Amino acid sequence: MSGIETELQLLRTVQVTLGSDGSGLSVPIGPDQSWERWVIENISTSCDSTANTTLIILRQGTLRPVEGTYSGNLDSTDTPYKLMPGERLSFQYTGGDTGATGLITITGTKYLKGRRAY
Repeated sequence: MSGIETELQLLRTVQVTLGSDGSGLSVPIGPDQSWERWVIENISTSCDSTANTTLIILRQGTLRPVEGTYSGNLDSTDTPYKLMPGERLSFQYTGGDTGATGLITITGTKYLKGRRAY
């Protein structure tokens, strides 16, 4: 059974509420199980802030920026990210309005090693 790997569609959303300084940091997101890995193919963002926000993508563990978008509203990136078990990405909005809501949508492929989709 160890040679089986199932591909499933990956679709996750992350919501962030911006604080009084106009920024907000998401909870870390990544593969949920030890037998799971993700290949992220697209990350899109929207934000209801009237100010010009930016979205910075951070690799968890180091919290170092790996990419950013020109706008935190109606922007996307198709840079692929491969996340193994335990690896996470976080998302940080900057320059927005207090209380604004940012929404990040992640799409790609989720691979389940040793599992079959039923």
